[in-house]
Amino acid sequence: MLLKSDMHPLPAPANPPKPPHRLSAYLPEEAIDIIAGWEQRYQVVISAVRPMKHAYGVFLPSEKDRSHRIRINENLNPYAFLITLVHEMAHLTTWLHYSHRVEAHGPEWKLQFRKLMDEFRGRRIFPLRVTEAFRRHLQHPTYTHCCDPELMRALRRYDAVAGVALEQLPDGAEFRFEGQQYRKVRRLRRRILCRHLMRRSDYAFEPYVVVQPVSINPERTSA
Repeated sequence: MLLKSDMHPLPAPANPPKPPHRLSAYLPEEAIDIIAGWEQRYQVVISAVRPMKHAYGVFLPSEKDRSHRIRINENLNPYAFLITLVHEMAHLTTWLHYSHRVEAHGPEWKLQFRKLMDEFRGRRIFPLRVTEAFRRHLQHPTYTHCCDPELMRALRRYDAVAGVALEQLPDGAEFRFEGQQYRKVRRLRRRILCRHLMRRSDYAFEPYVVVQPVSINPERTSA
């Protein structure tokens, strides 16, 4: 028979494990503590959201009793998610310094972007290919990393989406992108001209976008 006097509570663990951060599934593990610190320091709510059509991320300044908000597309790989998040955080810190008095991606924003990235110095956040491309990107950051083909090619290697880069397909190849079917026509100066097969209208694609090949017929380049 077990008496109450024979029962002794187990001592609580000295350092109970912390619950995982709500963005841990979207970020490189080595970056999570810095992001959590930013949330407290800048009073910002960061959310992973359903993919937006025209942006990877967005910063929304505080209104009345609402905190600053940053929304990032949930379908980005962890490295692209982090770069996009730092991009939007730079908008937040620029807004705190200048409000709406400066250009969205002017020298003030570029300075804030570099300062925020400096907080990751000494940590192995990115794979080597991404690190090298991003180091060059930081010298002249653009309004979106999509405008940096070298960085985008490095990041695309870690996407979970099955497919190939559009630039790898020959002219005339048919492919699917976001549920729609196209035919690759020809290379332009910076982009690739493609024809929507149902609408019979032309669109210019970035060369590094990931598409799903349907058929490859290099001779069918005319509309």
